[in-house]
Amino acid sequence: MKSLRQLLPSANALVVFESAARLASFTRAAEELGISQPAVSRHVANLEDFVGRPLFERRHNRLALTDVGAGLRDAVSLGLGHVAAALEAARDVPSPQELRIACNFGFAYTWLMPRFSRLREVLADRSPRLITSDVALDYDSGDIDVSIRFGNGQWPGRRARQIISEAVVPVATPDVAARYGLDAATPASDLPPLPLLHFDRGIAGWLTWPLWFEAQGISHAPKETPYYFGNYAFLLQAALEGRGIALGWRSLIDPYLDGGSLVVVGPQVERPGHGYWLVWNPDYLPASVAERMSVWFDTELSSDARVTR
Repeated sequence: MKSLRQLLPSANALVVFESAARLASFTRAAEELGISQPAVSRHVANLEDFVGRPLFERRHNRLALTDVGAGLRDAVSLGLGHVAAALEAARDVPSPQELRIACNFGFAYTWLMPRFSRLREVLADRSPRLITSDVALDYDSGDIDVSIRFGNGQWPGRRARQIISEAVVPVATPDVAARYGLDAATPASDLPPLPLLHFDRGIAGWLTWPLWFEAQGISHAPKETPYYFGNYAFLLQAALEGRGIALGWRSLIDPYLDGGSLVVVGPQVERPGHGYWLVWNPDYLPASVAERMSVWFDTELSSDARVTR
């Protein structure tokens, strides 16, 4: 088995890349890190050599991430954030002003982390710490102040406010769509013979392929036991690699639709009452903080008119 040293590039390169990606500028990254601009360029070039694909491109004299770069940016931000949080927890007893926010890995990776710096600005009097877990029971731990949960809003002893309604569409890469002659108008009945990517077995409350087909009036049972991905981020990565067709939750996959790396290949299904909820214990979280977070979610989501609210 290879060591992490063999699997990962230089830690310095990852730190420099995160700064350049967040600031969209090699010059500003150099100023933030206290190094020269050529040093930033060199670290990024070494990282691109390690990955084997470009991470940045110039668009009208502006620095922009490629799709690969955006995915790496999210993963590095999440990973370094976990390391920073673990080191902080090891050094000190958590501050009373710390705000521990829990959510599943898929939501953190695809939606929250690219916006986390803006959430920190809104919670300026607090120190938000993101905790990810795909085990819902972890959200009821006494260490969690507020959680972002997928479900139907029913959590005894908690207050909940829906922030994103569930709206699900099948998605694939343009190459996969072209190979099978698929587009947004493709009827659900055309999809069963095609390679479908699976996530939830029907236990965690997500819309599964059988439920999606049922909503279209179609009974579908896979001929063979499908492979189930461990979390939604892994399934999404498989879809981006062209390995099949995935169910895409709007707001989580909209950036990929905007960038053209994924396209819709069938009808949308909505389940009233299901979706993402902001959940908190009113005995521990001040109402003013919950309201501030609710308003922040409204503001962020209002910028994307396609999100079903």
